[in-house]
Amino acid sequence: MAAQGDLLLSIRRQFNWGIVVVGDRDDPDVPVELDEDGFATSGTTLAFAVRHAQDTDLDDIDADERVRLAEVAIDVIAGPPTGPTTFQHVVLVRSGSLSIGDADGVDSVPIESGHCRISVVLNPPERAENVRVWAEQAATRGSDGR
Repeated sequence: MAAQGDLLLSIRRQFNWGIVVVGDRDDPDVPVELDEDGFATSGTTLAFAVRHAQDTDLDDIDADERVRLAEVAIDVIAGPPTGPTTFQHVVLVRSGSLSIGDADGVDSVPIESGHCRISVVLNPPERAENVRVWAEQAATRGSDGR
C-alpha cells in the first residue's frame, strides 16, 4: 500500500458535467443532488462541484480563434490532509479501489478495503480549478462536515 503523502493519482482534464465523484469503484451509490455548498454524500461516495468545462472566459477570444474548454486539475494523496480542508466525509470502500471521475470517465487507485476518510480542498472554493483529495483509513463511517 501507499505511504502517507504519496501521490496516488494526478488528473488534468475537462469535467463536462461540472461534478467530480469519488467513491468505491464497485459500489457507486452516487448521490443525485448537491447541497447549497456544492457537496453530496452517500455511504460509499462523495460528489462535489468543480469548474464546468464550458465555463470559459470569452472576453479575449478573437472571432476566428478556437475556444479552449476549462480544465480541472485533481491530485489524490495517501494519508491525512496537511492543512485545513473544504470538506471531509467517510466512505466505505469494500472493493479496495477508489474511483475519481464523472460520467465521461473514471480513474481508479488501489487503497485498503474498509472505511476511508476523504478530505477535499477546492481552490478556489467555488468553480474549483485545482482540487486536492486525501484518502486515509478511518475507523468509523460518517461525515465530519466542512
